[in-house]
Amino acid sequence: MVKIDPVTRQRFTHAPHIGDMILEANSQDDVLDEENVVVIGPWTDNNPDGDTVTGGPPSRQQMMWGGHANELFGTDAWVETGADLDNLNVTGKSADTHRRRKKWIYKRFD
Repeated sequence: MVKIDPVTRQRFTHAPHIGDMILEANSQDDVLDEENVVVIGPWTDNNPDGDTVTGGPPSRQQMMWGGHANELFGTDAWVETGADLDNLNVTGKSADTHRRRKKWIYKRFD
């Protein structure tokens, strides 16, 4: 059977009597293909396709610089005018406290 995911609008096929499946989000937009995850120290992702991805700053470093989300902090623009430029990702979340990872869609066919 051919079905369409309502969020990413991607088409996928499945056998009529399977119980569930996992799809890799694959649309034309990065906002729909990836999800926001809060960063708490070093991280490891074990993806369903077998890939393992690691990264992230140590927890102590993240806690020490956690309050410095303003990119203009300490500059002349910040001192003289109070300008504020947050470090944001494509979905508007703070890039210092959130990271983006590949989205996997779980489908149940009951």
